Amino acid sequence: MTILRDVSAVAWSAPRFAPGEEAAMAGHGGRLPMAALEFGDRDWRIAGRSVAAPLAGARLDRSVWFGGGPGLLLEPERSNLVFPSAIAPGGWSTNGGTSIAAATGSGFGGLAGARIASGTTTWGRAYGNRFTLGPGAYRATVWIAWGSSGRARIELYGTGLDLVVDGEIGALAASYQSGGTVANLEQVDLGGVWRVGFDVSIPTSRADVSFGLGPASGIAGEDVVGYAAQIEAGSGATGLIPTTDAVATRPADAPSMSLGPWFSPARGAAYIELDELAGAASGLLAFEAADGTALAAISCDAAGTLALVAGATSITHPDPVGFGQAAKIGLRWEPAGAVLQLDGIDAAGAAVDLGGAARLRLGPAHGLVRRCTLFDRAV
Repeated sequence: MTILRDVSAVAWSAPRFAPGEEAAMAGHGGRLPMAALEFGDRDWRIAGRSVAAPLAGARLDRSVWFGGGPGLLLEPERSNLVFPSAIAPGGWSTNGGTSIAAATGSGFGGLAGARIASGTTTWGRAYGNRFTLGPGAYRATVWIAWGSSGRARIELYGTGLDLVVDGEIGALAASYQSGGTVANLEQVDLGGVWRVGFDVSIPTSRADVSFGLGPASGIAGEDVVGYAAQIEAGSGATGLIPTTDAVATRPADAPSMSLGPWFSPARGAAYIELDELAGAASGLLAFEAADGTALAAISCDAAGTLALVAGATSITHPDPVGFGQAAKIGLRWEPAGAVLQLDGIDAAGAAVDLGGAARLRLGPAHGLVRRCTLFDRAV
């Protein structure tokens, strides 16, 4: 979709659309947006060409969480305790006679991967650094693929702690829990690579902990392919946080831009189209005053309830957001009031004052945004 002639300047220009693009806007009654940001493969695309980013702090990339597709990444602040995050010979050690070697092939999402082969012990595995887990909740995630064993063993092992998830890839299960518990096991096929994640609860501090991966086979040479691993504090997982030789923290994604001449506080509309929303989002889209105060903000809770908060006004949408799937979320406003919208369905309206709005902000959330469209009418 075409957006502005030039978004590298502070001032916004009038949009120009190629023949046939008007049909793409049929869902808005044929009304063309004043501005539309479409996020391509690690760049901003306007009618097939790259332009300078109009959103300050935007992160465009492919996401191994969402299966490698490109877009605008929105993720909250989190840290990865595992290093290096990339499973590879040299960075990861082995036990039980297990061996580790670089995988062949094209890799996955920029990760080369490694083959971890059995040395005849079913518990043998490769593992990264050792760390301490304080009491609380964590989320473990590992990206793996079938090897010759067809199985995997994922293990958190340390002083007073042994948690094992193993079995056939795609049908893994928690088989042993000591010193902590495993819950909410998730196995997602990303097209040959599996994202496996589970919640970990630790009642008391555990030291000298390692996060390991093995082929769960007693037959020498049978293997499993591993790409990356991470452990985050908290119960909700986010995308991969790359680490090398130390714990790394990824700051929250909350890109923003100054409002341009397309914006009118009296009437208008703004929509974001997500390839996927992975879970609760403290922020999705917000109009802010010059000092950063949110005048109207859309968020989503862990149950998928979409809410708009504007001062003392609060609107919730009757339909839940479907996590793990595409969603179109937006707000339209006019003197009669503002309406929260999810996939073309309106919630009840309420009065919203955007008179002091100076910036539009996206995130922080855990999602992949494909497009953002902005209108000068309540469409």
